[in-house]
Amino acid sequence: MPVVGVGHEEPLEWQFELGHQGLERRNVPLLNPDHQPIGINRHRNVGGLIRATADHRFQLRGLQPSSRSDSVWRLGITGKRVPVIRGRHPTREYNRNHDTFDDRQPPEAHPRPVSKPNPLTVDVRYGRSGRLALSVDADRLVTRREAPEQLETLDSSIRAALTTPLDFPPLEQAVIPGDRIVIALDADTPAADRILAAIWDVLALRDVEPDDVLVLQPRSSHPGAPADPRSALTRNVASRISWQIHDPDEAEGGQYLATSSSGERVYLAAELIEADLVIPVGPVGFDSVLGYRGTHSVLYPGLSNAESITRALGGGHRELEPADQRPLRQLVDDVGWLLGVQFCVQVVPATGSGVAGVWAGCPESVFQAARECLEDAWRVELAERPDIVIASIEADAGGHGWNQVGRALAVARNLVAHEGRILLLTDLKEPPGDGLKLVRSADAPSEALSPLKSLAPADLVPATQCVEAADWARIYLMSRLDSDLVEDLFITPLEHPDEISRLLELPGQCVIIENAQHAYGRIQSGE
Repeated sequence: MPVVGVGHEEPLEWQFELGHQGLERRNVPLLNPDHQPIGINRHRNVGGLIRATADHRFQLRGLQPSSRSDSVWRLGITGKRVPVIRGRHPTREYNRNHDTFDDRQPPEAHPRPVSKPNPLTVDVRYGRSGRLALSVDADRLVTRREAPEQLETLDSSIRAALTTPLDFPPLEQAVIPGDRIVIALDADTPAADRILAAIWDVLALRDVEPDDVLVLQPRSSHPGAPADPRSALTRNVASRISWQIHDPDEAEGGQYLATSSSGERVYLAAELIEADLVIPVGPVGFDSVLGYRGTHSVLYPGLSNAESITRALGGGHRELEPADQRPLRQLVDDVGWLLGVQFCVQVVPATGSGVAGVWAGCPESVFQAARECLEDAWRVELAERPDIVIASIEADAGGHGWNQVGRALAVARNLVAHEGRILLLTDLKEPPGDGLKLVRSADAPSEALSPLKSLAPADLVPATQCVEAADWARIYLMSRLDSDLVEDLFITPLEHPDEISRLLELPGQCVIIENAQHAYGRIQSGE
């Protein structure tokens, strides 16, 4: 591994391993552990041990960000301080557990624990089947927000919701033979196959033919083929119920419905407008753009035309509470009313791809009940900002990609202290989209915001969430992605659990949030 040589007192030579790629050769004046200036020559293609980080900081003199190499070093050199990752003598190595460096104390540029640690082992789930035992000082652990467990009686709960819906007659009383029925299914719906099977059981009781039922989904931004939601149906029924992914780019991708209360001309898929009954099915969750997703949000803009989808794209509103009024959410509800939607099925996600609660009935009543469950299960409120936020991401119904990472980063950014640390535990292997590629080409996180807004790529929301988090705090990511790619996104790659353990040994308060992509984080002071 290439290293950066540091001249010290003769005849010894110290070596510091610092991690980032694409650095210019440049002499950077620092203070060594004896408070004497030393020089570091930064070279191109320096190998990265920043991911094995210790956080012992040394005052930096005279460095003004003036090039890509300076700004990229936000995770290393920020213009005032530089993390020293590891110092190595030809025969001795820096021991950060004892806080010594060749038997000399480093400068007091960081606090040192004054009490003995009170170790606590926390088992955290991440990825598709990963588990990690984290050793955390119990006195520093502010809170651990566990994901709600899955309903053990999911099938019976779905049947009960359909039989006794909220403020609406049972579903079987709302249909007659010959009705053309469209089930508008959100691609991120957990247990979608079992919900569809339960709905079909009710429709079959009313002699509805499978050929008269269409499952219509918005086009997903996730790479790869979507899962067939008809998998829990019998083979004969599944072959006759149509399943269609809406294409907003087709000429018939949007048919005029009506004009909204705000004067917006609304276009929807022709199948929705021509149906006798439309049943939206999806999750109720926190959403950076809508505040809350759910009920009618599966209809618009995803089942509209390409122009409507592009117009609705936005980077989110971090300054707003989920319940605050938002024009797009109002438009979404207008669309549901104009279409005449009177019945829906909604769920709140649990750990992994599970369901914490399920409701059916009148959209307004269902949304209210599901939102109360969501707030209780997934809202995280803290009195003050912690120094470290550990956010795990399990694979959910929507997959295990950058959308989930972006949402988890938005939660962590809302909670963590400025220049604090965000640790993401994932199995991420999805390549970055066009928006994240723009981030890779920027000299600093904040410089990517303007081109993101002007170009509005399909992954605008997760790319913006990544940029805002990287501009606020230091991000560390455990994933299956190439380390160089991760570093280009202003994120430090973590490749081994030992690296996480070292980070957790650093001083400061800590918060653990499981399945953070579903959560919402807020500091009570409102800062």
